[in-house]
Amino acid sequence: MLAKEVFKWAVEPLSYFHRILIRHRSRLKFYPAPQYPNTSMLNNLNQVQKLVSPCQLPYDSKSLDILIVESDRKFLRKLGSMIEMALKSQQERSFSLTSTQNLHNASRLLSEQTFDIILTDINLSDASGFVVIEELTKYGDHTPIVVLSNITNWSMILETAQIGISDFLLKKTIDAGILLRSVFYSIERRKMELKAKWSEQNHQVLVENLPAGVIQSDTGMSVTYVNSVFANMMDRTAESIKGNTVMEVLGIDHKDAQLRQVFDKVSHTHMAEEFELVIQKNLDEQISALCIATPFFDQLGNLAGLQYVIFNAVFKKHSQFHEQKTLS
Repeated sequence: MLAKEVFKWAVEPLSYFHRILIRHRSRLKFYPAPQYPNTSMLNNLNQVQKLVSPCQLPYDSKSLDILIVESDRKFLRKLGSMIEMALKSQQERSFSLTSTQNLHNASRLLSEQTFDIILTDINLSDASGFVVIEELTKYGDHTPIVVLSNITNWSMILETAQIGISDFLLKKTIDAGILLRSVFYSIERRKMELKAKWSEQNHQVLVENLPAGVIQSDTGMSVTYVNSVFANMMDRTAESIKGNTVMEVLGIDHKDAQLRQVFDKVSHTHMAEEFELVIQKNLDEQISALCIATPFFDQLGNLAGLQYVIFNAVFKKHSQFHEQKTLS
């Protein structure tokens, strides 16, 4: 359930930005993004759409390749028989077992081929403890690791979990059912983690390439991220903007109430809010723009802050809006 929530909240901002682009593509005027200085708005949209293609998501294979790293020959044979017996009932899925008795050979095997899961003890003939996990993680890349051990030291178990293992099973209490559940759960959880990571990375690429200014703030309305388009729009660096409040960045102290009202409404309803904005870029220039505020969430589904997408930007020099005020 947690893995599904991670994926949900990682994907939601991405899909919302995509819907914004499609819904407004006929009428929006985007600030020119530095990545596309000589292309049309339609080409920009097509480029962004290519970034969210799901073709890089983990592939669901029907074969199951298991690497077993175990120095105890007797337990190794027992474990192999247990896995074969348990997986015989999985007629729709084929499997293969590869075993080795030391970390050196395990590292070599992981560098030569890909496995779906690693079952390992942390007391091997040539290494023990965290070194085993660190080495397997290094060579196994994203391969889930299930530790099989007789260690009952809970502090050791917790520390091992923190450095990247998927599960920890006691050898003396393990049976075919427990092992099979752990194997499939670990594989599925890792797939969901990879999907969430993929979505997060593509969301960042989308935000950087979106031909509109983007600001992210935390729940205290402090800016945590701005894309390069907004930084260029304000003639500032992204680092100089982060850490300030949204009101300070937009230079609209007289409209604090408006932004606070938008923030409170979006935070409460978890729905996007569209509003017009006048940004005081500097003493001589203002920016009139349309802004869409959307919520984004942490891995547990709690509100983490707001994202502001700024487009339809119209730049006005001081003389222009001073003259408009005089005429009105």
